Amino acid sequence: MPELPAHPLGQPAQRQPGPRTPRIFGPEPWRTDRDGPVWSYWDRWFCLVAVLDHHGNLDDLEAVLVDKLRAPGFVVNDADLEAKLSHLADLRARLAATGTDIADVAADDNDKGVRARARKKVLDQELGDRALTPPMRATPRALLRERALRGWWPRFPVSPAGFYEKFRRNVEVMDFVSERRTLRVVRTLSERFERLSDRTTTAGEQVALHRAYQTALYELTERADDSCGTLGEERTDALLTYLDLDWRTGGPDPHSYWRDLCDFLVLDDYALLYKVETDVFAHVGEDDVNLVEAILLGLAEEYRAGYLDYTSNQALQLLAWFHVAGGRLDRYLPTARLLAAGGWNWVAITAMAESALKSGDRSLAVDVFAAGDRTGPDWDHLRRRCHELTGVDLSDLPHLRAVPESG
Repeated sequence: MPELPAHPLGQPAQRQPGPRTPRIFGPEPWRTDRDGPVWSYWDRWFCLVAVLDHHGNLDDLEAVLVDKLRAPGFVVNDADLEAKLSHLADLRARLAATGTDIADVAADDNDKGVRARARKKVLDQELGDRALTPPMRATPRALLRERALRGWWPRFPVSPAGFYEKFRRNVEVMDFVSERRTLRVVRTLSERFERLSDRTTTAGEQVALHRAYQTALYELTERADDSCGTLGEERTDALLTYLDLDWRTGGPDPHSYWRDLCDFLVLDDYALLYKVETDVFAHVGEDDVNLVEAILLGLAEEYRAGYLDYTSNQALQLLAWFHVAGGRLDRYLPTARLLAAGGWNWVAITAMAESALKSGDRSLAVDVFAAGDRTGPDWDHLRRRCHELTGVDLSDLPHLRAVPESG
C-alpha cells in the first residue's frame, strides 16, 4: 500500500525553529580575560568607535558626546548622554587600572555589521532600562542627588535617617501624585511632622527632624503636581524654620552643616528659594564666610566636571545671593565674571548691581553689569537695566566689556 504524502497539497515541509540568538543589550559580558577583567559589549562598542573614528583616543570620543550634550537647540536625551559619559569614565579607569589597550578591547575584525552597530549604539541609539550598565545608572547626577538628600546625615549627632522613615511611605511612591492628592499628602506630612516635633526633647533631635522633613518634601516634589503651590510654600516655610534652629548646639560641625545645606540648595530646582534668596544666608557668621564660599565654588566645579552645567550655574547663582545677603561688595565683580563664564543668570547679576547702588557704589554697579557682556536677549535686558539704574549705556563703553580671566 502506498504511503500517504507527508505534506498534503504539495505544501513544503515546515522548518523546525532553531535556537534563538539571544538579544544583546550591552551590559552582558563580551569577553573575560585570563587575568580576570570582564569586558562588556558596551566596553567593546566604545573602544571600537574610538579606534575607528578617533585614532583610539577616548578623550576625543568623550568630546563628541559632550558637544552633543551642550549643543544649543540640539534635541537630545540628556539622561542618555550622561549615562554614556558615565560609562565612558568608568571604562577609562578600568583600562588604566588593568593596563589594557583600547585596540585590544575593540577587537576590530573588519565586520561592517559590528562597526555599524557600535557607532549606532554609542552615538545615536537611546538607552532602554535593560541596556544600562552599573556606571550608567550611577551617573554623577544620581550620585550627587543622593549625597545632597542624605549623604551628610552620618555626620549629624542625631541622624535624620530615623525621622525620615516616618515620612518615607508617603513620599517614595511610584505613581505620579495628582494635585488633589498632593494637598492631602502635604497635610498628612505636616501633621506628622508637628506630632514628632512635640515629642523631640533635645536640640539635636530637632535639627535631625527638620532636616529629614526637607528631604521628604523634596522627594514628594519630584513626583507631585503642585499647581496650587501648597507644597512649595510648605517647603520654604520648613526651610526657614530649619535655618532658625540652634544647630551649633545640637547639630553637626560647621563644615558638615554648611556642606549639607549648600548641597541641598544647589540640587533643588523647584523654586524653593523664591523671594527668600538672601534669607537663607542670613545666619552665616563672619567666621563661616570663606567656608561657605569655598563650598559653593567647589560644588560649581564638581557639577561642571560631571557636565551638569545648569546645576553648576545654580551654585554660582547661590554664591551671588550669598554675597548680596552679606553685602560683601568686594566679591560682586569676581562672582559676576564667574556667572558670565558659566552661562549667567541675569537676576543674580542685577541683584548684585542693585545692592552696589544701594551702597552708593555706582561704578561697581556698572562694572557688575559689564561683566555679563554677552549677546542675546538676556544681555539686551541687562543693558536696559544698567541704563535704567545707572544712566550708563554699556554699548557706548566697549572698554567695560568683561575679559575672561586666565586660568
